[in-house]
Amino acid sequence: MSDSVPSNSKKPKSTNYTGGRPKKPIWRFFEQGEEIDKGHYVAICLACKQIFRPGKSTAMEKHIISNCLEVDRLIREAVIYMVEAHERKTFSDANANAKCKNNDQTTLDNFYENSDLSKERKEDIDTALTKAFMCCGLPWHLVEHPFIIELFKQLRSNYSLPNRKALADTMLTQEILRVNVKLYRLLEEENNLTLALDGWTSPSGKSLWNFVIHLSNGWDILWKISDFSNESHTAVFLAQQIQLILEEISIQKFAGIVTDAGSNVHSARNLISGRFPHILNIRCVAHSLNLITKDLIKHTFAKKIIQWCTVIVTYFKKSHRPKELLESKILEKKIKGGGLKTYLDTRWTTVYEMLNSISRLELCLKEVINENSNIITSEAVKTIINWKCGFFSDVYELANVMKPIRDTILSLESSKSTLADCYFSFACLGQSINKIPDENENIRFRQHAIKSFNERFKMYDFDEYLLSYYIHPGYRGFGVKASQLQRIQSAAARIWQQMLKISNIAVYLKKYNHTKKQSAETLLAQIGEFHLQIPPYQTPYISQVNTPLSWWKECIPTPPYLQLLAVKLFSVIPHAASCERVWSICGWMVGKRRTRLLTDNLEAVSKIHSYYIANSKSKLPNYSKDRTADELHTILNDAHLCDDEEYDDDYNEDEMTKLLTSPPIDDDREQVSPQDLEILDVLDLNLMFRDNSTDKQLELDGLDDFIQELDKEDDFDPDLLVQNFNS
Repeated sequence: MSDSVPSNSKKPKSTNYTGGRPKKPIWRFFEQGEEIDKGHYVAICLACKQIFRPGKSTAMEKHIISNCLEVDRLIREAVIYMVEAHERKTFSDANANAKCKNNDQTTLDNFYENSDLSKERKEDIDTALTKAFMCCGLPWHLVEHPFIIELFKQLRSNYSLPNRKALADTMLTQEILRVNVKLYRLLEEENNLTLALDGWTSPSGKSLWNFVIHLSNGWDILWKISDFSNESHTAVFLAQQIQLILEEISIQKFAGIVTDAGSNVHSARNLISGRFPHILNIRCVAHSLNLITKDLIKHTFAKKIIQWCTVIVTYFKKSHRPKELLESKILEKKIKGGGLKTYLDTRWTTVYEMLNSISRLELCLKEVINENSNIITSEAVKTIINWKCGFFSDVYELANVMKPIRDTILSLESSKSTLADCYFSFACLGQSINKIPDENENIRFRQHAIKSFNERFKMYDFDEYLLSYYIHPGYRGFGVKASQLQRIQSAAARIWQQMLKISNIAVYLKKYNHTKKQSAETLLAQIGEFHLQIPPYQTPYISQVNTPLSWWKECIPTPPYLQLLAVKLFSVIPHAASCERVWSICGWMVGKRRTRLLTDNLEAVSKIHSYYIANSKSKLPNYSKDRTADELHTILNDAHLCDDEEYDDDYNEDEMTKLLTSPPIDDDREQVSPQDLEILDVLDLNLMFRDNSTDKQLELDGLDDFIQELDKEDDFDPDLLVQNFNS
């Protein structure tokens, strides 16, 4: 419902009238238009001229805070303050009413059942209802379902559910307004942010793009979902949209930008990092590892093994008696890890799961086949398990190659992964490929794997990754060859020079009376001291307790140049998995029956969902009493996952026999010239895995003048500086 203004005024824009209900403060930033209903008027944004018909205070406040691109920042701040003031007043009134209650009151239950709910109590229930619908992806019309109404009447007879329109309009707008204000305040206190973005085609055919902000503490904030259906997704256009997001929050707050490998977004990243050199240009590492998996399983050797494993899994999954026999044998042998796993071609990590389950259950499969030949009727399954020479050893070798990819994808998609973890993960994968036997049919597969690895490694052999690995307090550059030191120093000097354009960094040069060059030389000296573990760099790193970011925040050299560089690098999130999760949730929310959901509403619902899932420990005070934040996060994530459809069809012996007797088309006839892993030029893998283990603010007076003086200085040549430093 829109805010009422004097209904009998002939001059609606007049501010002299004092009768009737006064206008909300938000109207100061809107022009009042014609009256469209008694006491309800059109509102026109003074900044961008967007029209609201009718003008509702919550919608107008949301527009100023989140949507208006023309409004002055001070006005946005004023509206945020107004919303917060209203929230504080509501909370204060609720506390005051609670204190007025008689503590000795012991009335009967039916009194509560029949008494009217207080305004504050009704608002609490409304808010909880809104959160439930947003976070569970429930369709709006469910609120008007007779059984839902009956359920709430049984729980609280004097509570009346809102109608569908109120829930999807007024209550949604109120909730997204609260969330937006909280997110703005949260970002005010943060620095070294990472911006991730990704595109998606909705079930209704819209081209939607999301923008997610990663905080250095691991939180992900869904900032915006935009409909670019009517736009050409060129690099220039995407760069413009990215820059709007950066400017809205503050360009200097960002440390990096990450996307997948699409050519348009790759070029857009280049444009942004060219305009703002302090923002690191990052390619999503999880996406690249998925591509490596795809490359590997294209090879004839891998195709053959995966096809044969598929025959076995399909048979035992879809044949009831053999399935029972195998399950009994697993229990008899006390083999842990469960039964056979299914490979889903949309989830690359399941390749390893299937291969590992076949390898782990080798003994069980053989005994079930040999002891129950009259029940196991599939000749294809019998042939693979008993007669295919070297089948299980090949499965074992392929699983060993896939395991580090699977482990890496799962670990790097976590909120704690860093650029250094990326580099170490490539080292683990390289070592696994290096161990593929260089004999028989494996020779070609080994060369194919090396070729695929080298092509993807080139995408990530960036100086930022190597530098992060070198100054990681756990890795400490272990295995890095001496020939790479100058490259590491040059990377540090180059990134530092870009960071000096940020006022919060330049203030330290003013404090220690350093020029640009002097500060860079000091930084290089500190990197050497870190490598030698000279105080304060000798503090042990305990992975169960520390993160690289927390360790560096506690390690404060003087001046803190290396600390500032490390905090920036370890704040960057090297993947865009959060964007994929947003689309997964959106697809789950929209489904096949909500394809007409407006983009603004989809953004609001997704943003509310994202915020409350991330803050579930504090937002679910009753449910979370006996649960940790990690347990709660796992429960909520699992609640959104549908059961995987493993196989829709029954086992067909003829099809499986044909699959067995018709080997994959050899698309690897083109000889791959022998080559070595390129990562061996950077890291000594034999040294790294010799044990087979893979396991505030300061005084700012005069800062602007000082920065102007810095700008007058000539930029140093990072490579020349390193040469002189080492001479």
